[in-house]
Amino acid sequence: MPTERHPAGRRLKRPGPMIRRKTQFSGGLAWEAPWPAHLPALRWLTAPAPPGDVGVEPADVPGLIEVLQRGGVGADRRECPDLAGQLRSAVVRRPDTLICNLVDDDPRLRLNAVLWRHHALGIVAALRLLAGVLGTRCICLAAAADAPAGFVKMLQRLAAEAGARVVGFAAHYPQGHAALLVLTVLGRVYPLGQLPTEAGAVVVDAAAALAIDRLVRRGRPMSHVPVAVHDHVTGKSHYAMAPVGLKIVELLGHLDIPAGQRAIGAGALLEQVAVAPEDAVGPGALTFHAAGLAPPAPPAPPAACIRCGWCVAACPTRLQPAGLLEAAQLEDPELADRHGLGGCIECGLCSYVCPAHLPLLEAIRRLGVGG
Repeated sequence: MPTERHPAGRRLKRPGPMIRRKTQFSGGLAWEAPWPAHLPALRWLTAPAPPGDVGVEPADVPGLIEVLQRGGVGADRRECPDLAGQLRSAVVRRPDTLICNLVDDDPRLRLNAVLWRHHALGIVAALRLLAGVLGTRCICLAAAADAPAGFVKMLQRLAAEAGARVVGFAAHYPQGHAALLVLTVLGRVYPLGQLPTEAGAVVVDAAAALAIDRLVRRGRPMSHVPVAVHDHVTGKSHYAMAPVGLKIVELLGHLDIPAGQRAIGAGALLEQVAVAPEDAVGPGALTFHAAGLAPPAPPAPPAACIRCGWCVAACPTRLQPAGLLEAAQLEDPELADRHGLGGCIECGLCSYVCPAHLPLLEAIRRLGVGG
């Protein structure tokens, strides 16, 4: 069987000629949820904006930035950090790789898979446009290796037509984070607070690519964004194209989820941020969790650190979370830097596994705000 060489130098067996599997960080959280038999189409909650005169195919990166600004296309989330910032940075430092993030590390909310299933041609067209403007040598489609055969077949066919390669791996949380994708695909690291272009890559997710395609090829500004909402009370997941600026309470109303009976969090489950009913849908987080309002069990009181090392073992970027907690308690930024604060992606795995119930993620976030 043919082999390939991992960036670290270790030789790996290639599982087959069709989908290329890469190693990843050890650990992570694997949710027990199978792929659905059918990936639903997104329901438009309101009519899309009519075509305008902004859809001009750009010839260079500054032109692309101008076109996207006129069309209101933007993204700034864990799967696709600061799209405009990545493009501005690419003017100075040309990336060699364009990565399309099709990873859904929470299988209850497979937004990237839904978008690919129903809009693959548009996503590929946007990737070819971006690669041509950016001058990247390689296009990588990062996807879950356990995807259904039909999904993988379409992925491979369109990747071959676009001159791209498919990189598959077990999509354990928090693998969908752009920093971990760059590490997995390219073996490169960039610090927290910086962009993938620092590691020679541009990362876009399916939603960003689709918005670019709709603007450039069809002249349609980004009036809507795709969203996915998991209702933890009913166990159902909902997918929709929501108008930018739509209030969360209105979004839940469209989806027949009683907003007054739910607590809403935006983003991945372990790192989600609470959102208010009056907050609006935008280019940030596109996945939401709606939990019941029944009072949760009181959190276990924190105990002293037992030096078990579980937080270090769970950390995908191999930081020292307990040391960061100490740095937060001492308000010592130098100590925080020594324990790796710059590499934290705030996934929450350290708090999740800590047997002493220490507020590790909370402390790390305080350090980030203080810095």
